[in-house]
Amino acid sequence: MTVITTPTTQSGVEGRKSDPFVAHKDDLAVDKPKSGCSTFRATVLSVFLAIQLYMGSTYAHEHFLRSLSSWDTQWRRQAEETTAAVHLPRILHTVHPLVSQYHYNSTFSPYYHCHKDDRVDLPPPIARVLNYTTRVTTDLRLLLMGDSVGIQMFQYFEEAAGGSARNVLQYSWGKHEGIVLNTQLRGGGQLAGWRITGMFSHKGENQASQLPNNVGGGWMRADADRLLNLSAQAVWNRPQVTERQLADGAGLFDAMVFRIPQGWMDTKDVTQEAFQDTILTAHSVFGVSTVVFVSLPLVNNVQTVADFEELHRKNQQLKQYAHAWNTNATTTTTTIRVLVLDFGHLMNQLLELNARGLGYDTSNLNYTLDHLKGRQLPSSIPLVCAERQKEGAKKCSVRNKIAVDGMHWCFDTMGGRVVAGISCLLECAYNHDNEKSASFLRQCQNQCNQRHMDISSSVY
Repeated sequence: MTVITTPTTQSGVEGRKSDPFVAHKDDLAVDKPKSGCSTFRATVLSVFLAIQLYMGSTYAHEHFLRSLSSWDTQWRRQAEETTAAVHLPRILHTVHPLVSQYHYNSTFSPYYHCHKDDRVDLPPPIARVLNYTTRVTTDLRLLLMGDSVGIQMFQYFEEAAGGSARNVLQYSWGKHEGIVLNTQLRGGGQLAGWRITGMFSHKGENQASQLPNNVGGGWMRADADRLLNLSAQAVWNRPQVTERQLADGAGLFDAMVFRIPQGWMDTKDVTQEAFQDTILTAHSVFGVSTVVFVSLPLVNNVQTVADFEELHRKNQQLKQYAHAWNTNATTTTTTIRVLVLDFGHLMNQLLELNARGLGYDTSNLNYTLDHLKGRQLPSSIPLVCAERQKEGAKKCSVRNKIAVDGMHWCFDTMGGRVVAGISCLLECAYNHDNEKSASFLRQCQNQCNQRHMDISSSVY
């Protein structure tokens, strides 16, 4: 990747080359006049030049701005052409065995993790499919938005990408992070996390009453502007800036990963119109060219078989919508691409696998209805427990390392698959400059999901 360093203005002749509108002492040096006539001529000449300078100052300034704009446009075009010619990958991920040096330490996630005394290790069939972590290198600027589960995903991706310069812009409640920006990932990229309780919509703009922890999906334009400004400052303040980063536009984000806040929404509100609004709002506010949606798993607010089946239909609609969007994008001027991380499929497979290990009949969906008691939205026992429970149990006698509480997940054990899945999809969008067709994106997406979001080949 070609690297550009900011030129340093020097004094003397080199300094004059750097800015034609700055006068230097060498230009203003005048020999001492030898006679009164010479003095008079010099005075007249000085007055004449001053008048010309005054009359032409506005023109000169406008000409300078036009020249600067023309130069900037031409330079950025050359940068884009240079970048396209190099075909360097924008993001790479590698997977590693789940050994101590690669184990996630929940560095940025102090609230939702599962390495506690009241949890037992995963049984071998499950441990075998969650036995790797992921390391990410990227120069992309990424935004991961969603509910508290979205923030979980952000925090583990941040750890996997070696984030080393984080700024918490806002807390949602207590010390639970609301908006965070890490300006230094491994590879030079950036990663932002943004908590929201609904779809990212223009209707939610400046709706303070709908900010977390309230329902509605509110967000503030001032917060978005602040995030963009900090991102831009981080780019321009670097001693070395790549052509690609400048060509992309300082401060704008490349991609958004969106975890649908299902715990705060009715499933009926997860619609194609909501998908479109989120895509267009993300593009207009943050400049993203790729949106990755995260499909929905079974959680506490799925209480009936009908709820589970409706969840499955919504996930199918999401995948179909993404493909239809990309198909339409090839015949229009839009450059936005839409992909789906099939997280719901992975978690539902883990749920079934754990239920089978606990002795449930998994030939139908009734096993999902065995709930703990005593809460308005009780957890499914095979989702959160490591043992079968007695009738009427209000909590697990022993908890597993799949789900924290029926809403949040044990990313310290499954984060490797999730981070790898997100990275793989972003590679589909950014590492193949000549492949943007809907058919390619669908094939690449399916391969990523089969590799990281499906465990059937390893278990069944």
